Amino acid sequence: MVSLLPRAPYLACLGNPTARASTSSLRLPAMSSSAPAPAATAAAEPEASRPRKMPVLLFDVMDTVVRDPFYDHIPSFFQMSMKELLESKHPTSWSEFEMGLINEGRFSLMPSIGSHLP
Repeated sequence: MVSLLPRAPYLACLGNPTARASTSSLRLPAMSSSAPAPAATAAAEPEASRPRKMPVLLFDVMDTVVRDPFYDHIPSFFQMSMKELLESKHPTSWSEFEMGLINEGRFSLMPSIGSHLP
C-alpha cells in the first residue's frame, strides 16, 4: 500500500486493557528528531521492553460513505418538516422510557409526535 502522507495526521493506539489507566490510549504520532530530550529518553526505556502498540486510523464516514435516512424518512412519515418534528416531540420522554425512569403508561401520556395524525 502506498501512502501519500509520511504519517497519518492523528493515530489512536489501542493499548492492553490491563495497562495502567494513567497512560493515554490516544497519542499523536511521534516526530523523529536527531537528539531526543534526556527526560524523554529516560521515560522511553521502560516502554521499549513492552510490545509495540499497533496504530489505528479512524475515519468518519457518516453522510459521506454511509447515508443516514432518518432526516428524510421520519419527518415525511409524520407529514411534518424536521423543524415541526423537533418542536412537537417531548424533549426527554424517549430517553427516560429507554432508561426505565418512566413506565409505558406514563410514556403514553406524554405529548407524542404522531398525536396530530388521525
